[in-house]
Amino acid sequence: MTPYHIHTALTAVNVAKVEQGVKAGEPFSMANIKALYYNKLLLDRFILILPKGVELDKNLPKIRELYQFGCNAA
Repeated sequence: MTPYHIHTALTAVNVAKVEQGVKAGEPFSMANIKALYYNKLLLDRFILILPKGVELDKNLPKIRELYQFGCNAA
């Protein structure tokens, strides 16, 4: 592995931390971030293909709970 790849990987982790608002010293899991974005992508796709006339508010607590499915509670 070259230094470029190492720096790129560390940058990706740091960008994810900043985006999630993680403070220094707080627990952080890149796997949780990956699961969160995968769930969001999948649920948004399901919502997109719902039949016309069916509306679903993405801010409902149950939808936010599904976004967090598979993430560890820190």
